[in-house]
Amino acid sequence: MDILLKDMGILDYGECLGLMLDEHKRIVASLASPCIWMVQHPNVVTMGNRKLVQDLRFDAARVAQAGASKTPFSYFEVDRGGSATAHEPGQLVVYPMLPLVLFPKGV
Repeated sequence: MDILLKDMGILDYGECLGLMLDEHKRIVASLASPCIWMVQHPNVVTMGNRKLVQDLRFDAARVAQAGASKTPFSYFEVDRGGSATAHEPGQLVVYPMLPLVLFPKGV
């Protein structure tokens, strides 16, 4: 099974998330090969399922309402483990989209 390595350049987090969800659907339907994306994001903070707001140094609701055009960064609540994570240009972010059957002993 081929695994594609894709350099996605610099992508807004929201745009990248939408593209990843589409790619995931294609991979599950066997319409695309498993892949690993490498990307950089403009300044963004994401909040995972643990939602430890004490990890933030800002009012998340206020920033989300204002939007990235009025703040120096974007904010997204996402469906992943963990709490707050910051990404900024120059930081490599790697997103593997691989079938778990490739890992018979578990992740």
